[in-house]
Amino acid sequence: MVFWWEKDLTGKQLAARVKDTQNGIEFAQYERLQDSLLYASLYGNVEMSGFGPHEYALSSLRSRFDKMSVNLIHNMVDTVAAKLCAPRIKPAVLTEDGDYLLQRRAKKLGDAIYGVMYENDFVRLDSNVIKDAAIFGMGYVKVVQEDGKVCIERVLPTEIFVDNAEAMYGKPPCMYQVRHVSRDALRGAFPKLAAEIDQVEVDAFAQNSNSDVLKVIEAWKVGKGGRHVMTVGDVVLVDEKFNKPSAPFAWFSWNPRTVGFYAEGLAEQLIPLQVELNKLLRRVQISQHLMSVPYLLVENGSKVNRAQLTNEVGHVVNFTGRPPTPVVGQAMHPEVYQHIDRIIRWAYEVAGISQLSAQSKKPAGLDSEPALRTFHDFESERFQLVNEMHEQFVLQLARLIVQTAREIPNYTARGINKQFFQSFSWKDIDLKDSEFVLKIHPTSMLPTTPSARIQKVMEMFERGMVTPVEAMELLEFPDTDSIVAKKTVQLTLVKQQLGKMEETGKLIVPEPFQDLQLCLSEATAYYGMLKVRNAPESVLSVVRKFIRACDEKLSAVTEAAQGAMQNVPVSATLGAIPAGLPTAPAGLPPPGPAGASGALPPGLPPIPGAPGAGPIG
Repeated sequence: MVFWWEKDLTGKQLAARVKDTQNGIEFAQYERLQDSLLYASLYGNVEMSGFGPHEYALSSLRSRFDKMSVNLIHNMVDTVAAKLCAPRIKPAVLTEDGDYLLQRRAKKLGDAIYGVMYENDFVRLDSNVIKDAAIFGMGYVKVVQEDGKVCIERVLPTEIFVDNAEAMYGKPPCMYQVRHVSRDALRGAFPKLAAEIDQVEVDAFAQNSNSDVLKVIEAWKVGKGGRHVMTVGDVVLVDEKFNKPSAPFAWFSWNPRTVGFYAEGLAEQLIPLQVELNKLLRRVQISQHLMSVPYLLVENGSKVNRAQLTNEVGHVVNFTGRPPTPVVGQAMHPEVYQHIDRIIRWAYEVAGISQLSAQSKKPAGLDSEPALRTFHDFESERFQLVNEMHEQFVLQLARLIVQTAREIPNYTARGINKQFFQSFSWKDIDLKDSEFVLKIHPTSMLPTTPSARIQKVMEMFERGMVTPVEAMELLEFPDTDSIVAKKTVQLTLVKQQLGKMEETGKLIVPEPFQDLQLCLSEATAYYGMLKVRNAPESVLSVVRKFIRACDEKLSAVTEAAQGAMQNVPVSATLGAIPAGLPTAPAGLPPPGPAGASGALPPGLPPIPGAPGAGPIG
């Protein structure tokens, strides 16, 4: 058998082989695609017809009026996605200890990777990927270069195919992506093949529509002797060598199975509970309509005038014999409603979240912020495995960003940190794969809610861990940014000066209007950090000069202030004696400081313990 990645195949034969291989895999995974359709329908609470460009929007009119009254899957997926997206994380580049220059480049490389993620709106992409993984079991993004930039795009889970036999151990050597692209977009991307693209016929599903979209198949064979091919119909759009260790996809596996590539999603885990809940709710609904209707028992011969049995308030009903008896039947046994509550509680346990948390309620009795943080810590332990898979997805994405950026000539990236962004030439910050490792760091270890964040910062301030200026900087509330910026501008300025000196090796002299005491403390701490990182002497020297300049200016300011205080007359400090106040009695010195000798007026006994008065007692 001839495989599509072998060199002998070219042209139409290559396109046909790629198409046949992908079609065979898709046919073998028909049941998986049908299950995915079920998961998507349950999440969206609408019966979907398919995932094609003209199928996904089709749904029966009946399903729009016969929706689930309690959609556990939709509620759980959205809640879990919100929880996983809450702690913002970023990839950090780590190098071996001792090499200062590598550490500097690694810091810039980490900022550049985060900058690429920020420019591609990774927060929104990450939310979609988490939902895809929770619904379908797998969530994907693709890293490509476009217009000289690194671009990250979401990929629908139903577009990715791998051979089950090849992917038995979770690492498929071949991956296939099937997507539908408009003919105009293909002509624009491949102008030399425009004539051949015009000859490609649309698929059968689109023949009766007004759109002109074509099925594009892209295939990758990774590793040594690998190949990358893109086809549309019998036209080969791309055919190139591909020796990278992985296809340009990063994926998030919700709950990996023991064997194979495709993972189990949260929707699949919740289906048995959702089905059971639907049955019970349907029975309750029918019983409520049949049995929960109040009625009256009227005894035969009581001569009750039925015309008088109305809903009028306070009306009189005439009767003879026994009065009418109102009856309200019990629709269902209380155990049924208790079982419904148990099913909903089990669903939350399967998802790993508390029902109170999903409803934005705190448990009764947990009023302090430390107690609430402990409660959330216990809750987050259930997410430990899912969190680890999510972190692996982010690390995989970071590696793809590095690989893709290397292929773009003269690529310039924008590094982003908490304070500002800076442009880097990728060749100046790039490292060999053997020189660094990637690790996930949270963008902030503080709580995300305003009340919890304020409480945590206040605890740190009260324990002396941060200064008032640093506490304001840690709050990071958008509506107080202008106020915080005024209070922390001196801290921001000295940090920028120290970073600039480290970057250029040139001294920046502190200016007199700066907070010199703050400059001195920050520079001293910065110098210690540079020593730990084995910074070169040229950088250490310029920071030492900055510290000495701060110290000299601070000493000069202190001495000038002390000299000015010594030269100020006492009358200028205490003020003149107001008119009308009695003067000192005769024989006593006038108001003011004692003479240089400090002697007492004549005739008064000496004060015990005073100079020259002798010992006390």
